[in-house]
Amino acid sequence: MSQLIANEDYDDLPEDNDSCFAEFEYRVRNKMNRMFDDDGRSSNMFVQSIRLQYMACVYSVAVECGITSLPVPRMFSDDSEFYNFYIHFELAVQGEVARIRVRGRRPRNSDSVLLIGNTKAKIQNQVSRLRQVIEKSDLPIPKQQKLNAKLDE
Repeated sequence: MSQLIANEDYDDLPEDNDSCFAEFEYRVRNKMNRMFDDDGRSSNMFVQSIRLQYMACVYSVAVECGITSLPVPRMFSDDSEFYNFYIHFELAVQGEVARIRVRGRRPRNSDSVLLIGNTKAKIQNQVSRLRQVIEKSDLPIPKQQKLNAKLDE
């Protein structure tokens, strides 16, 4: 039986569980697709064997990474049942990967953070107080302007 996963497929995976799962699935899916393209091996038994390995490995890594929403792979009595389950499994995996990728996206301005209204109001209040202190200070006008410019950032 051809092996889908090799030891090096586990090398250098991210430490973050979600990222680890997404990267592992990407590697395994690409390797699976290459195996289907290589040597014209497309017998039904070969394809099912590789897809079963894909499901077993991806499911196990998902569980290890704390992702419990994937259906549990199992054996099937006929090709139609296998194919239907595989499609269901693949869609569930792609949904998890999409969720992880969206959650891990970076904001356009990587120096900014999303604040809830209450926190934002508190910060704006403190900045306003700082502006008042700067305005009432004995500092030279150019220095006051510099400090206000910093607050504007």
